[in-house]
Amino acid sequence: MKERNQSMCLIIMTTRPPVTPILTLFHCGERIGYIAVNPACEDSDLIVSMCGQTSRGIGYNCPPSLIQLAVAEVVDLTADMSVYETNMNLLYDKLIELGFTCVKPDGTFYIFLKELEEDADVFCRKALKYDLILVPGDTFGCLDYFRMAYCINTEKVERSLSILDKSIKSECGK
Repeated sequence: MKERNQSMCLIIMTTRPPVTPILTLFHCGERIGYIAVNPACEDSDLIVSMCGQTSRGIGYNCPPSLIQLAVAEVVDLTADMSVYETNMNLLYDKLIELGFTCVKPDGTFYIFLKELEEDADVFCRKALKYDLILVPGDTFGCLDYFRMAYCINTEKVERSLSILDKSIKSECGK
């Protein structure tokens, strides 16, 4: 098995017998790009300055050479987006069955759900006991909601379904 690991698993090349190259392009969170601000925009100078400071702080500005090289190798490729749809459908169906309220996502790999408790923060902390990592929605300006990501492999989503079921029944009496 040969691996070429550039940019934190952005590219993984694997050879399996007899000799089948597999390319995996699956790394949510790594971004490279630019922001354009129209000079006619009110406070454009302030916006440009803020964007510069923010991008330096979170690493979007001047990404490391390794990431730039990795992106150059895959610039014309795309990930298999059907994986996200499969994962979303599995989670959405299970969460609706468990009594959650949410809008079915359309074009993303996150799902926002109305929590079943009074406090999304408490709900998310309870989920940690079951190794479920949920993000309270107040971080995104959505009080009483939490966010789940499904940008993982489908096997992990499938394994999480029974854990979700167990955690909701144990913690919320549903």
